[in-house]
Amino acid sequence: MKRSYLPTTLHGFNDFCRDFSNEISKDPTEYGLTADDAAEYAALQTAFETSYDTSLSPMTRTPYLVEMVRQLRAELTTLTRRLVELCQAAANMTDAKRRALGITIRKSPTQHPAPQTWPLVEVRSQRQNTVKFNLRDVELRSGRTRKPAGVSGAMIYTFIGDHPPAQLSDWSAWGTVSKSSCEVTMPDSTPFGANLWVAATWLNTRLESGPLGDPVSIRLGGGVVQTSDGESETVETV
Repeated sequence: MKRSYLPTTLHGFNDFCRDFSNEISKDPTEYGLTADDAAEYAALQTAFETSYDTSLSPMTRTPYLVEMVRQLRAELTTLTRRLVELCQAAANMTDAKRRALGITIRKSPTQHPAPQTWPLVEVRSQRQNTVKFNLRDVELRSGRTRKPAGVSGAMIYTFIGDHPPAQLSDWSAWGTVSKSSCEVTMPDSTPFGANLWVAATWLNTRLESGPLGDPVSIRLGGGVVQTSDGESETVETV
C-alpha cells in the first residue's frame, strides 16, 4: 500500500500541518501557490491547532469540541491534499522543496538507453501464410528465450523477395510485439511459395530502436528456412 505523507495520529497531523503552513507562507510562489492559498491554509490550520490543543485538557474537552476537531481535521486534510497537488504540479518544484514540505518525493522512471544488441529470429513452425517464431537476444544464445534488461518489446520487419533488403527503409514494418514468442501472418494475396524474410529490432521503454537483427527467410507453404548467410533447414509445417 502506498504510504501517505499525512500522519495518522492527531499529534503528528497537527505538527505536519503547522510545518507545512509555515513553509508555504515564506514564499508561496516557490511552491506554485498564491498568497491567498497560503493565507487560507494558515487560517484553517490555526483553527484546527487551537481546537486540538484545547481538547487535550480534561477540563476543556467536551463532546462538542471533539466533534469540532474531527470536522476541522477533515477540512484541513482536504485543503492540504489540494495544495499538495498544486505543489507537485508546479514547474519549479524540486525534490529539495518536497523534503522541506514533508510531502511525497516521486520516483523518476528508470531511463534505459537504446538497445545495443539485436534479436535473432528462431522459426518454430509455419502454416500456410502464418509463421511462428521466437526472438532470442544475440548475446543469449542458450536457455529460454527472453528479452534483455531494459527492453520492452520488439519491432518486426518483413519483406517478400529472393534477397533481404540492405536498407531498413525497404523493409515493411509489420508491427510491435511485447513477448519473445510471436507470429506473423501474411495477406491471403501472398503467392504460394513466396520467400518471406523476417527480421527484428529491440525496443526500449521509450520505443527507441536498436540494431536490426540478422534476417531469416521461410518459403510460405514449403517449410524451408534460410538465413541471410545461405544456410537452410526444414521446420514443422501444419
